[in-house]
Amino acid sequence: MTGPSATTCLPPGLWSKIKPCSGGKSYCSVPKFRKHLKVSQDCSGQEVGSKCYVKCKYRPEMGSFIFCKSNLKWSSPPRCTCPLPILRNDIDFRENCTNRHPEEKCALECKKGFSIIGDGNIMCNYKLKWSSLPSCKRPRCPKPQLSRACLSRGLHIETVRRSLQIRM
Repeated sequence: MTGPSATTCLPPGLWSKIKPCSGGKSYCSVPKFRKHLKVSQDCSGQEVGSKCYVKCKYRPEMGSFIFCKSNLKWSSPPRCTCPLPILRNDIDFRENCTNRHPEEKCALECKKGFSIIGDGNIMCNYKLKWSSLPSCKRPRCPKPQLSRACLSRGLHIETVRRSLQIRM
Protein backbone atom coordinates (compact mmCIF):
# COMPACT_ATOMS: atom_id res chain seq x y z
CA MET A 1 0.00 0.00 0.00
CA THR A 2 1.23 3.47 -0.77
CA GLY A 3 0.16 6.54 1.24
CA PRO A 4 -1.27 6.73 4.76
CA SER A 5 -2.08 3.44 6.43
CA ALA A 6 -4.87 4.95 8.53
CA THR A 7 -7.98 6.99 7.87
CA THR A 8 -9.48 9.64 10.12
CA CYS A 9 -13.09 10.58 10.68
CA LEU A 10 -13.41 14.23 9.65
CA PRO A 11 -16.30 16.66 10.08
CA PRO A 12 -19.05 16.40 8.76
CA GLY A 13 -18.74 12.60 9.13
CA LEU A 14 -16.53 11.70 6.15
CA TRP A 15 -13.39 9.60 6.21
CA SER A 16 -10.05 10.97 5.08
CA LYS A 17 -8.70 9.49 1.85
CA ILE A 18 -6.65 6.36 1.97
CA LYS A 19 -4.73 5.18 -1.07
CA PRO A 20 -5.76 1.81 -2.45
CA CYS A 21 -3.65 -1.27 -2.03
CA SER A 22 -1.59 -2.31 -5.00
CA GLY A 23 -0.82 -5.85 -6.02
CA GLY A 24 -3.86 -7.32 -4.25
CA LYS A 25 -6.16 -9.93 -5.73
CA SER A 26 -9.44 -9.04 -7.41
CA TYR A 27 -12.63 -11.05 -7.18
CA CYS A 28 -15.88 -11.34 -9.11
CA SER A 29 -19.16 -11.05 -7.26
CA VAL A 30 -21.77 -13.81 -7.29
CA PRO A 31 -23.00 -14.25 -10.88
CA LYS A 32 -26.68 -13.50 -11.46
CA PHE A 33 -28.53 -15.86 -13.76
CA ARG A 34 -31.94 -16.22 -15.32
CA LYS A 35 -34.14 -18.83 -13.67
CA HIS A 36 -33.43 -21.52 -16.28
CA LEU A 37 -29.68 -21.60 -15.46
CA LYS A 38 -27.96 -23.44 -12.63
CA VAL A 39 -24.37 -23.45 -11.30
CA SER A 40 -22.71 -26.72 -10.38
CA GLN A 41 -20.59 -25.12 -7.63
CA ASP A 42 -20.44 -22.00 -5.48
CA CYS A 43 -19.21 -19.24 -7.78
CA SER A 44 -19.16 -16.45 -5.20
CA GLY A 45 -15.94 -14.58 -4.48
CA GLN A 46 -13.96 -16.16 -7.29
CA GLU A 47 -10.61 -14.65 -8.23
CA VAL A 48 -10.03 -13.10 -11.67
CA GLY A 49 -9.24 -15.91 -14.12
CA SER A 50 -11.32 -18.49 -12.21
CA LYS A 51 -13.98 -20.49 -13.97
CA CYS A 52 -17.35 -21.80 -12.91
CA TYR A 53 -19.53 -24.39 -14.68
CA VAL A 54 -23.07 -23.26 -15.53
CA LYS A 55 -25.73 -25.47 -17.10
CA CYS A 56 -29.32 -25.28 -18.23
CA LYS A 57 -31.65 -26.62 -15.51
CA TYR A 58 -33.95 -28.40 -17.92
CA ARG A 59 -31.35 -29.46 -20.51
CA PRO A 60 -28.22 -30.26 -18.44
CA GLU A 61 -26.30 -31.33 -21.55
CA MET A 62 -26.25 -27.64 -22.49
CA GLY A 63 -23.60 -26.18 -20.23
CA SER A 64 -20.32 -24.31 -20.35
CA PHE A 65 -17.76 -22.57 -18.19
CA ILE A 66 -17.99 -18.89 -17.39
CA PHE A 67 -14.86 -16.96 -16.46
CA CYS A 68 -14.18 -14.17 -13.95
CA LYS A 69 -12.77 -11.42 -16.20
CA SER A 70 -10.36 -8.59 -15.33
CA ASN A 71 -13.26 -6.11 -15.24
CA LEU A 72 -14.62 -8.21 -12.31
CA LYS A 73 -17.60 -9.37 -14.37
CA TRP A 74 -18.41 -12.91 -15.44
CA SER A 75 -18.30 -13.94 -19.09
CA SER A 76 -21.60 -14.78 -20.81
CA PRO A 77 -23.45 -17.88 -19.56
CA PRO A 78 -24.59 -20.65 -21.93
CA ARG A 79 -27.64 -19.94 -24.06
CA CYS A 80 -30.30 -22.53 -23.28
CA THR A 81 -32.56 -23.45 -26.18
CA CYS A 82 -35.73 -25.45 -26.70
CA PRO A 83 -35.37 -28.67 -28.68
CA LEU A 84 -37.01 -28.65 -32.10
CA PRO A 85 -40.76 -29.12 -31.56
CA ILE A 86 -42.36 -32.41 -32.60
CA LEU A 87 -45.21 -31.69 -34.98
CA ARG A 88 -48.39 -33.56 -35.85
CA ASN A 89 -49.04 -34.73 -39.42
CA ASP A 90 -51.34 -31.78 -40.20
CA ILE A 91 -48.86 -29.01 -39.30
CA ASP A 92 -45.59 -27.63 -40.70
CA PHE A 93 -42.90 -25.10 -39.80
CA ARG A 94 -43.35 -21.66 -41.37
CA GLU A 95 -39.72 -20.84 -40.44
CA ASN A 96 -36.58 -22.47 -39.04
CA CYS A 97 -37.28 -23.06 -35.33
CA THR A 98 -33.94 -24.48 -34.19
CA ASN A 99 -32.03 -22.89 -31.28
CA ARG A 100 -34.94 -20.84 -29.91
CA HIS A 101 -34.39 -19.35 -26.46
CA PRO A 102 -36.96 -18.85 -23.69
CA GLU A 103 -39.61 -16.28 -24.65
CA GLU A 104 -38.92 -16.73 -28.37
CA LYS A 105 -41.65 -17.83 -30.75
CA CYS A 106 -41.79 -20.31 -33.61
CA ALA A 107 -44.25 -19.79 -36.47
CA LEU A 108 -46.22 -22.80 -37.69
CA GLU A 109 -48.79 -23.34 -40.42
CA CYS A 110 -51.30 -26.01 -41.32
CA LYS A 111 -50.63 -28.24 -44.28
CA LYS A 112 -52.55 -27.74 -47.51
CA GLY A 113 -56.26 -28.38 -47.11
CA PHE A 114 -56.31 -27.40 -43.41
CA SER A 115 -57.06 -24.10 -41.66
CA ILE A 116 -55.22 -22.97 -38.52
CA ILE A 117 -57.09 -22.20 -35.32
CA GLY A 118 -55.38 -19.43 -33.32
CA ASP A 119 -52.35 -17.32 -34.21
CA GLY A 120 -50.08 -20.14 -35.39
CA ASN A 121 -47.18 -19.44 -33.00
CA ILE A 122 -45.75 -21.52 -30.20
CA MET A 123 -43.46 -20.15 -27.46
CA CYS A 124 -40.32 -21.61 -25.86
CA ASN A 125 -40.73 -21.29 -22.07
CA TYR A 126 -38.17 -21.14 -19.24
CA LYS A 127 -38.46 -24.89 -18.69
CA LEU A 128 -37.28 -25.21 -22.32
CA LYS A 129 -40.62 -26.68 -23.39
CA TRP A 130 -42.87 -25.46 -26.18
CA SER A 131 -46.38 -24.18 -25.60
CA SER A 132 -49.26 -26.19 -27.10
CA LEU A 133 -49.42 -26.62 -30.85
CA PRO A 134 -52.23 -24.77 -32.62
CA SER A 135 -55.13 -26.79 -34.01
CA CYS A 136 -55.68 -27.42 -37.69
CA LYS A 137 -59.02 -28.38 -39.14
CA ARG A 138 -60.40 -29.23 -42.54
CA PRO A 139 -63.00 -26.77 -43.78
CA ARG A 140 -66.60 -28.03 -43.70
CA CYS A 141 -68.74 -26.74 -46.54
CA PRO A 142 -72.54 -26.92 -46.38
CA LYS A 143 -74.35 -28.56 -49.29
CA PRO A 144 -74.55 -26.04 -52.13
CA GLN A 145 -77.89 -24.45 -52.87
CA LEU A 146 -78.79 -25.12 -56.50
CA SER A 147 -81.62 -23.34 -58.21
CA ARG A 148 -84.79 -25.20 -59.12
CA ALA A 149 -83.88 -24.70 -62.76
CA CYS A 150 -80.72 -26.79 -62.34
CA LEU A 151 -82.56 -29.51 -60.46
CA SER A 152 -85.42 -29.60 -62.99
CA ARG A 153 -82.89 -30.27 -65.78
CA GLY A 154 -82.05 -33.60 -64.16
CA LEU A 155 -78.76 -32.65 -62.44
CA HIS A 156 -77.65 -34.98 -59.67
CA ILE A 157 -75.34 -34.00 -56.83
CA GLU A 158 -72.79 -36.42 -55.41
CA THR A 159 -70.25 -35.64 -52.75
CA VAL A 160 -66.96 -37.45 -53.38
CA ARG A 161 -64.04 -36.92 -50.98
CA ARG A 162 -64.79 -33.34 -50.04
CA SER A 163 -65.42 -32.28 -53.62
CA LEU A 164 -68.72 -31.91 -55.38
CA GLN A 165 -69.64 -33.46 -58.69
CA ILE A 166 -72.66 -32.32 -60.64
CA ARG A 167 -73.69 -34.51 -63.53
CA MET A 168 -76.60 -34.70 -65.90
